[in-house]
Amino acid sequence: QLCRDEDCFSTPKAFPSPHSRFLYFRKVDRSVDFEAFDDTRVAVTLLSGLPASGKDHWVATHLDDNAVISLDALRRKLNVLPTDNQGTVINAAKAEARRLLAAGKPFIWNATNIGTATRSALIDLFAAYGAKVTIVYIETNEPELLRRNAARAERVPDAAIARMLDRWQPPDLSECHDLLIRT
Repeated sequence: QLCRDEDCFSTPKAFPSPHSRFLYFRKVDRSVDFEAFDDTRVAVTLLSGLPASGKDHWVATHLDDNAVISLDALRRKLNVLPTDNQGTVINAAKAEARRLLAAGKPFIWNATNIGTATRSALIDLFAAYGAKVTIVYIETNEPELLRRNAARAERVPDAAIARMLDRWQPPDLSECHDLLIRT
């Protein structure tokens, strides 16, 4: 009955705007019908997908003038192996994100971001600087994923991909302003 009363029984709830929806899911006691003032000032694209799903390809075809924060590139630059502690890599990535956000420059965050908690922490950071967040979720079937991974120069061990598949939580529209799904 609640869904019927809220006009979302047979269709998704229509929010006044993407920013209103974004804030509704982030703030306690926000009315579902409240039209929030859109004070976003910079666009951030957060990629989400397993290794070899096509994130780098997406970046190459959608880069525009956006900067890219790539955890893989930072690992190479900082000489940190994927099996090493990733604290240095994450800290460097977040410092670069803060610099770009403070300057109002759009960027793409290129990493797996397969868990809700990981995405949420990053989105909290981005939102604190007034970012409009788009998640681009990239997925492919498991046989194709493993084929692509086997062909990569920096191959991810199959056991690591299997662990990621166990922890995998696809994003949904409650996490961001916009969600693009690419298969």
